[in-house]
Amino acid sequence: MTLVLIIGIVFWGLYKYGDKFKVPSLLWKAIGVFLLIMLIRNISDVYDLVVVQADQWWPMVKENANDLANGLLEFFKHMKAGD
Repeated sequence: MTLVLIIGIVFWGLYKYGDKFKVPSLLWKAIGVFLLIMLIRNISDVYDLVVVQADQWWPMVKENANDLANGLLEFFKHMKAGD
């Protein structure tokens, strides 16, 4: 599954940033269908990546966002006090 994702990202990068690299539109459609089939065939891995991993990373993201908000609040309080 990871290899398919990496290949998809590489092709997307070539499409987005490869001005001199031209790929026929039929090939892009074939690549899109291939990636869709691979996602469907590996639906349990896709579910694990999207749902389970997101649930595991959420506490860390929430804690970092809270620390950032508290830091900004302290910064603005410091700036308002003029110290």
